[in-house]
Amino acid sequence: MMRTLGSRALLFSLFALPLLAQPTAPSEFLGYELGTRFTPHHRIVDYFDHLAAESGKVSIEQYGETWEGRPLTLAVITTESNQARIDEIRLRHRQLLNPRKTTFSALRRTAEEEPVVVWLAFGVHGNESSSSEAAMRVAWWAVSEAGEEILGNTILLIDPVQNPDGRERYVGWYHQTQGVRPNPNPEAVEHREQWPGGRYNHYLFDMNRDWAWATQPETRGRIAVYRDWQPQVVVDLHEMYYEDTYFFPPATSPVNTNIHPDTTAWLDRFGRENAEAFSEHGWPFFVGEAFDLFYPGYGDSWPSLRGSIGMTYEVGGHGAAGTIVETEDERLVTLSDRIQKHTTAAITTVRTASANAASLLEHTWNARARLLDDPTQFVIDPDSRFFGDLIRLLDVQGIEYSFLADSRTVRAQAVETARVVSTSLPAGALVIPVAQPAGGLVNTLFERSPEVSPEFLEKQRERVEFDESTEFYDITGWSLPLALNLDSWRVTAPLPVSSAARPSQPAGGAPPARYGWVLDGAEPAVFKAAGRLLDRQIRFGVLSERGRLGEREFARGSLVILRHENPDDVAMLLDLMGRATGASFIGFDSGWTGGLPLGSTRVVPVRNPQIALVSGNGVFPSSFGSLWWGLDAEIGIPHSVLRLDTLAAVDLDAYRVIVLPDGYGYAAALTEPVMEKLGSWVRGGGTLVAVGGAAAALRQPSGVSKLRLRGADEDADEDEEAEEPQRYVPIEIPGAVFRTEANMRSHYTMGMTEAPFVMVTGSITLEPEPHGAANIVTIAEEDPVVAGVVFDESREKVRGAAWMVAERVGRGRMITFADEPYFRGFWKGTLPLFLNSVLYTPSFL
Repeated sequence: MMRTLGSRALLFSLFALPLLAQPTAPSEFLGYELGTRFTPHHRIVDYFDHLAAESGKVSIEQYGETWEGRPLTLAVITTESNQARIDEIRLRHRQLLNPRKTTFSALRRTAEEEPVVVWLAFGVHGNESSSSEAAMRVAWWAVSEAGEEILGNTILLIDPVQNPDGRERYVGWYHQTQGVRPNPNPEAVEHREQWPGGRYNHYLFDMNRDWAWATQPETRGRIAVYRDWQPQVVVDLHEMYYEDTYFFPPATSPVNTNIHPDTTAWLDRFGRENAEAFSEHGWPFFVGEAFDLFYPGYGDSWPSLRGSIGMTYEVGGHGAAGTIVETEDERLVTLSDRIQKHTTAAITTVRTASANAASLLEHTWNARARLLDDPTQFVIDPDSRFFGDLIRLLDVQGIEYSFLADSRTVRAQAVETARVVSTSLPAGALVIPVAQPAGGLVNTLFERSPEVSPEFLEKQRERVEFDESTEFYDITGWSLPLALNLDSWRVTAPLPVSSAARPSQPAGGAPPARYGWVLDGAEPAVFKAAGRLLDRQIRFGVLSERGRLGEREFARGSLVILRHENPDDVAMLLDLMGRATGASFIGFDSGWTGGLPLGSTRVVPVRNPQIALVSGNGVFPSSFGSLWWGLDAEIGIPHSVLRLDTLAAVDLDAYRVIVLPDGYGYAAALTEPVMEKLGSWVRGGGTLVAVGGAAAALRQPSGVSKLRLRGADEDADEDEEAEEPQRYVPIEIPGAVFRTEANMRSHYTMGMTEAPFVMVTGSITLEPEPHGAANIVTIAEEDPVVAGVVFDESREKVRGAAWMVAERVGRGRMITFADEPYFRGFWKGTLPLFLNSVLYTPSFL
């Protein structure tokens, strides 16, 4: 159905459209002027559905749903004739851009006739609200006569709301706080977003950091869409603080060296076209500052590593802007302004892509073919707890792999040490070739440390010397072999491989047994099984030392379930649990068949830990989110979520473990009465687990912990302290990876075979506890830095520092993590430390 353009929509339009039959404008459909209020997610979806029903140029695909059940939708916009054969076009497009199926000369012969695919992604951060409003305006333009010129050679993909759960959290809150008229005063409540804010998804993940790790269903759905379409241009539209103007590429340094070098020229071309469009309007903007193209989890760098021109666009606004806000220089920034700027940048980008369609197709082909002759292969030892997690990630990413057909000895470079040695590779080892269309991403994810230009590092060194902040936007180390504690090698020699060697998924289950069952602590599903045992109130114990039970050796952390201590249907329940988790319980008909008896004192009965995880204002949402997701969705361990501001009223005796994620507001929240209450609870036998800033608030002189910061020696001479140079800006570690040493005798390291690599961010370093056994994980003294950028001052400060400490406090424990134990949900190597802490510490007191 076609409708006449309404007068209000015409007045608001950015582009002069002829007074002919036009599709329904957003304002006409919604019943209010676009930009005067925020549009809920379901109404945005309704509008795109309406466009699809009204115009033969739009089709809608649902590519998934959020944790809260909201649909994730994609609008495919092109000519009606293209829509009639859209599946054929999509398949042909993928084949043309597969350098194994189509030669470059064949591509060039048909490139002028092939459509370019442009993907515009809006609202990955739910409180950066103008982009999803602009999505409707861009779609309206595309199906109108003004957009007709580009659809003949363009497939436009619009993801209008990448983060529906976060957007609804923000929009709902804002509509509750706004009065009859919006208040531009930045101090007004409508500009002071409540915790946790709309930036994050349901489990409070920042999904603009998740593309490489695909922990969340929204990310996994978008990766599938990307692989299905292989777009040439991907734009991720954001908002930055409202005092800023507008950013579009070129990006600033550093740029990931695994991105095709021609990408920078394309970024410049798109930037210049946008600069011209913004100059015509007299709008201020900036380029080449603040936003880099380095970390692989962004919505611009990830597609760039796969052959697209990935770009981030940022308009001044953000959650604090509301629908109108006044800046320090007395400008008024409105939602309407932000929509106009995003709409202009998006349309300019689509037009630029359409005008350069053939060249962009050639760029994508070249980028995907770039490494097809590279002999590098990453080989991963299959004997690891997280081997299966890696396989699942590779499958999601569409990364090609195979398995070593037989064991052999070759010259190989260990990823951990970068040393080339003669190495025996086991049969069944995972082999991931760089020679594949996704080779750039493979290199980025598996190389030990990303390359940073000497010029950029020198510039940052100068900033440190002048007591200025460095310009690293995110972390500088992220290697998957280090994150997952995988033995891995870089090999260039040919290897005999077979896809048939793929390990089968464990069926799991529990056989009939007269006496009891044991689940090996080395099994990947052991923590999931423990969570289900607690949930079903099945009594079990945990093996504190490695030992032989019958004819088999079992790792520390193995679970022991005795039939006589549990309900009659325990065998059936264990079998169901095993099938659900992949856990394979071993049955025993006798309490002693050699080795340790199942009733040994080394089998520690597990008490219900009654875990409380603290959330709320003052807690970093992403720190809470990764732990909440891990306990709740990924592993499934019973727990309760409490609010930080209610601890004074909570009966702490109802819990044996309390977890305080990293945060900035604990000093204010942990008043003297609350601190005394926590201290009394810990001394009485509680386990307090604190991360980062939470642990800092609990340190002496008034707190529970006796740990000290390095360089904070209370007995130091005042004159000696005065000799230390005063800095206004601390020298921070921009997310680097460190080698550690670990106490492998404690229950905290059960199920682990070696000390993990740890992610270190910021500038906080802790002195080890004087009692050596309490230092569970410390940074290695010798050669501690494994990956990432670390300046000499930080290296010396961190060397030998404590990373995880378990202090005795009366009859209880105070467990400190200096940094995140489950960083962004992908740094799994340190996850067992956290899970052992919360699951088993009350049983080992």
